[in-house]
Amino acid sequence: MPASRGASFGSWRKYLAVCLAAPAFFTAGSAAAETRSFVLSHFYQAVYSQDNDCEGGPEPNIDVRFRGILADMGKTQKEIDELMDGFNGGGGAGPVHEILRNRGSPEGRRVFVGDNPTQVPDPNIRTVISKIGPGFDLDGKVNADSFEDPETHQKGLDNQYFRALGCFVSHRALPPDLPTSWSYFWDATRDRTKGWLISVEGSDLSQDGDVTVTFARAMETPIRTPKSLPQRDQTFRVDPTPRYINVYKGHQKDGVVTIEPGEKFHIVTGGGYLPLEMRMTHTQMRFKLTADGGVEGMIGGYEPWLDIYYMYAGGGYGYESMVGLNLPGIYYAMRRLADAEPDPKTGQNMSISTAYRFDGVPALVVKPARTASK
Repeated sequence: MPASRGASFGSWRKYLAVCLAAPAFFTAGSAAAETRSFVLSHFYQAVYSQDNDCEGGPEPNIDVRFRGILADMGKTQKEIDELMDGFNGGGGAGPVHEILRNRGSPEGRRVFVGDNPTQVPDPNIRTVISKIGPGFDLDGKVNADSFEDPETHQKGLDNQYFRALGCFVSHRALPPDLPTSWSYFWDATRDRTKGWLISVEGSDLSQDGDVTVTFARAMETPIRTPKSLPQRDQTFRVDPTPRYINVYKGHQKDGVVTIEPGEKFHIVTGGGYLPLEMRMTHTQMRFKLTADGGVEGMIGGYEPWLDIYYMYAGGGYGYESMVGLNLPGIYYAMRRLADAEPDPKTGQNMSISTAYRFDGVPALVVKPARTASK
């Protein structure tokens, strides 16, 4: 990013002072002295992949995995070689794809394994064994499954979503790089997805103090530059639907903004590698304003793991044959590693700790004329 803050700040601050004076979705009854708003350029799973962080290495490539699945299904080596002859990892046509796609077999019927993951045994996919990783301390505890932040060395961080899927090659990256799958699918959905907005409001954002943070959904889709990033200083109207607007009390200290933990988060995503409706509890968020006038940070909390699983299953067999995932393996790993909100009858944890990174560019945000009724 450029070393100096963009000169556009001065012009859009004046505009914001008019557009966002006493907005209904910010602090009620207050007239903010300063507000900065942003439209997100990226939103992706927070990972920290390193050598030797998966026992035995990352999950094997598609060819090796599919041969193993066929062997587990009782196929002979000759049958496996014949079925895999000419396999190129994609498409989804041909006998081998039909067998693998519908390898779940309840009562003698073949069914799509993504919709019926428990119809096959747990394949015991490899999961992250490293103690180093990103996240938030959601439960105030340091335990065997906690991570340590690679930069601050804070311990007790919770991010079991990363642990569950972090050995798939498509989900691996070392910051500032993005995991391949997240980079592709986020980019592929941008031209049909409404923008996501973050605004921070305070009396003087050049000083430490209390702030109000708003994470909302726009009514417009961002216009992108030739580099596929949102154009700076676009104008967006906030969608007035209350469940698309998340408002938090926050604090700024030494240039870093955090929110008071414990609140809920909800937004419609547009799909891709996110559930269509993203629901989070015990939400925490941390971000900083960058030198070029943008924003970068992280948000996390507990999410229903079945929401996340069926987002992958909704991608169909292509997520196995082309992205290189193992849908039943994801189901069993997330169920095993889920760490919050136990079912009162079974004791099974129904939510899993997650963390996502984001970054964005300056935007002009127009408040709703009125807030729609809940």
